[in-house]
Amino acid sequence: MGTVMKKHSNAYLLILRRLEEYIAAHDLLKAGDCVLLGVSGGADSTALLFLMKEWAKKMPLSLRVVHVHHGLRPSADEDQAFVEAMCEAWGIPCVSRRVEVSAYAKEKGLGTEEAARILRHGVLAEEANAGNEKIALAHHRDDQAETVLFQLARGSSLKGLSGMAPKAGRIIRPLLDLSREEIELLLAENELTCREDETNAQDAYTRNRIRHHILPLLQQEVNAQAAAHIAEAAEDIAEADAYLQTEAMKLYESAKMPWTDGSGEEDALRIRALTEAPPVLAKRVLLLAIAAASGAAKDIGRVHIEDVYRLLTGAKRGEIALPYGLKAVREYGRLYFRRNP
Repeated sequence: MGTVMKKHSNAYLLILRRLEEYIAAHDLLKAGDCVLLGVSGGADSTALLFLMKEWAKKMPLSLRVVHVHHGLRPSADEDQAFVEAMCEAWGIPCVSRRVEVSAYAKEKGLGTEEAARILRHGVLAEEANAGNEKIALAHHRDDQAETVLFQLARGSSLKGLSGMAPKAGRIIRPLLDLSREEIELLLAENELTCREDETNAQDAYTRNRIRHHILPLLQQEVNAQAAAHIAEAAEDIAEADAYLQTEAMKLYESAKMPWTDGSGEEDALRIRALTEAPPVLAKRVLLLAIAAASGAAKDIGRVHIEDVYRLLTGAKRGEIALPYGLKAVREYGRLYFRRNP
C-alpha cells in the first residue's frame, strides 16, 4: 500500500493546488460536506481517495468509501480486500457491496460494460441516499477525451459532446482536470500501490479501443496535447449547450398556446414564433415539446427533429409519425402533438 513521503514533491504540491482551483471553480465541495467515494482499487480511484484524504486536512470533510464487487473476475476478491485494507490503514470507513453483472446484463439485454455501470451507480446512489452524501468519482481528463470521441463517433447532440460534467446533481468529479500521466506520477512519487483490472488491457470494450489505439494515435500523429484539447473543447461545448438550452426554454414558453383538437386539451406551438427563431433554437424547442408530450426523449433522434422541422417550415397542413405513438400535426399556424388512436 505504501507510505506517503514526509517531504512532498513538487508534483504533489502542483496537483493539490490544481485540485483546489478546480474544486473552487466548479463549486464541488464546501467545508463540512459528507463525501462518498467510489473506489475500485485502480490507479484513478486510489489517487482520488489519497487526494481527498489530503484535501480533508485543508477543508474539513467527512469521507466514506464504497467498493463495488462486480462478480466478474477471480481477482475481484483481492481488489475488495485491497480497498478495505487501504481504508483501514487511513482510518476511512468503507463498505463493500457485491452485484451480479452477468445475470443483470442477460436479464436486461445489455453489454457487460453498460450493465456494470448501471449497477455500480445504483449502489452508489443507494448508499449516498442513506447518508445524504455527495458522490465523488475518479474520472480524469483522458477519460473525458475518450468519452467525447465515443459520443462523437456514435452520433450525439451537443449535450453528449460536452462529456462528463464536473458536477451533476450530487455526483462530483474532482480529478477531471488531471491527466492519466499526472495521476500515475502522483502514485509513483508517493509510493502508493494500486490494483490493475486485467480487462483494461483488452480491446473487448469500445472505450478500451479508443484508449489503446485512437487517442494515442491522435497524440502521436496530430498533437501531443490532443486529450487536453478535446477536454477543453468539451468545457466550451458544455457552456454553449447550457446557454442554448436556457434560450430554448424561453422560446418554448413564449411559443406555447392553448389548443384542443377535439380529443382533449393540448399545448400547441405557434409556428410563426418558431420559424422566426434561429433553427438551432427552434429544433431544441421541438425536442422539448416532444419530450413533454411523450414523457421521454431517449428514442427521439436527429432524424425525428429534422422531420418535424421540415413539417414546421413546409406546407400549410400535414402530420408525421413519431416514436412513443405520437403524431406531430401542423394546421392553421400551429403545431401540436397527439397520441395515435
